[in-house]
Amino acid sequence: MANQVIYPQTIATELRAVQFAKEELERQEKELKDSLMGIMKKQGVKSVKLEDGSHYIRTFREVVQVVKGKEQDALKWAHENNALKVDTGIAKDVFRHSLKAMPKFFKKVSTEFLTIKKSNHDDQE
Repeated sequence: MANQVIYPQTIATELRAVQFAKEELERQEKELKDSLMGIMKKQGVKSVKLEDGSHYIRTFREVVQVVKGKEQDALKWAHENNALKVDTGIAKDVFRHSLKAMPKFFKKVSTEFLTIKKSNHDDQE
């Protein structure tokens, strides 16, 4: 083994093959997640639990975003509310607890994604 010569091109080629395989697996994972999400939505299923204890859960997140082209209005609003910049996370909390309507230069955007919780059995093995 000490006399064996290893060429950088060989290692680089092998590394690229591994990276390509990883990219392909990530693409397949995304396709399967999208497919599972679609089926779960269609059937009205919130979560799926496998026999090994793994959970696949449809999760919703709502965020506040500045409407495109209205950045100056949002910055002016931030300054009027003692902020140096527009922090949409804080803005969401302000709007949630305020009786006032959300200004027109902000919008709520809801996203849905799949959360995967692995079973505790995997950690113990």
